[in-house]
Amino acid sequence: MVEGRARLQAARWVVAVGRVTTALLVLGAIGASLVTWATWSAGPALTMLLYVGLASGWHALLTAFDRHGRPAWVLLVLWSATGAAARLGGWVLGQDVGLLGLAGGALEAVLLGLLLHPDSREWVARPPAADGGRSGPDGSPTTVGMPHDHRGRHAQATEELP
Repeated sequence: MVEGRARLQAARWVVAVGRVTTALLVLGAIGASLVTWATWSAGPALTMLLYVGLASGWHALLTAFDRHGRPAWVLLVLWSATGAAARLGGWVLGQDVGLLGLAGGALEAVLLGLLLHPDSREWVARPPAADGGRSGPDGSPTTVGMPHDHRGRHAQATEELP
């Protein structure tokens, strides 16, 4: 059982790093909305809409990956590879990407490495069990928990006395 939990750690880290990326995109949208409000200009308004669209698309892909979606995994790999190559490749070639661009490229590279890890590929290779991976003592499925629960079985703290 411990081995099963340890094998899915890369997929959990993908979700955690993906949530950080979503939060950064939302912060960018908030910042662009403040600039739009201060300047009443169309440029920052379009930037704000771009950030909102990116954040919602990223969140949708991350949710689909969390539900074992193979197409979402492919799109996340492509998105992360493109982002890491553009930002870090530009930095290597001498372009001025800035500190935030470099940090974003490093975040995309870490996410790409986690997505390409065998644990993440195994995560999307098998669909979630209908009963959340739980079964009763006789092998029959139980209805405890949500149908898509990432937590493992809980150990029984007490044993029955005869």
